[in-house]
Amino acid sequence: MAELYSLTAPSLVFMMRFWKMKNMIATGMVMIAAAASLIGYCVPWLS
Repeated sequence: MAELYSLTAPSLVFMMRFWKMKNMIATGMVMIAAAASLIGYCVPWLS
């Protein structure tokens, strides 16, 4: 059991970090897309 834990724990941590990073990148892309569309809508009215 101890051997199994020592083998699976690092990969579990890696997977969690990977998913966190993936989610952050996805959220960032959505935020950038939302900001770009907002700017696109606002600029013609401002100018």
